[in-house]
Amino acid sequence: MLQEIFLRQVTWGIEGQKLFMHSDRILVALSSGKDSLSLMLALSRQGYKVTGLHIDLGIPGSSAEARAVDVVATGHNWHLTEFETANYAFLMGIENHYAPCPYSPGATFSLLKGLLQRLEATMPGRKLDFYQGFLKRGKRLFAPGQSKKADMLAPCPLCGYPTSSGEECGVCRIRMALKENSA
Repeated sequence: MLQEIFLRQVTWGIEGQKLFMHSDRILVALSSGKDSLSLMLALSRQGYKVTGLHIDLGIPGSSAEARAVDVVATGHNWHLTEFETANYAFLMGIENHYAPCPYSPGATFSLLKGLLQRLEATMPGRKLDFYQGFLKRGKRLFAPGQSKKADMLAPCPLCGYPTSSGEECGVCRIRMALKENSA
């Protein structure tokens, strides 16, 4: 049952966003984690022509072990939670490599992921609504023929990350607002 739901969600994501067709050849970036391995298997089982390319992230204690996996694929899921992907991988007998990322302690991503998990626990479906809204609002920006937004990027004066705002990036603006509100 979970396997069927997983495959339906993958199909819905591909067809709903018109990502590719069965006639396309698909190169799946493989890290050896559950997301990429599950994606590779799901696409293969649905009849897509897939080839895996191992991506060495250079993570000490993780990447060397991942390179020893014969076939691997990096697939960050579309409309599936991490829990659903982990269950699918388990039920399908996928033996994925797992090692905590040594760069994650203190990373902004970890904080944001925790906030989204708490939001989802309080209001089920919010993460998916946010994601789908993002895709809908951002679709025109990624359409063929759009001006090259990358040419307009400049480093944020506070953190150095790329931004198109001409000033502080969105993350730094949020941080400043939070500091102002907590003071």
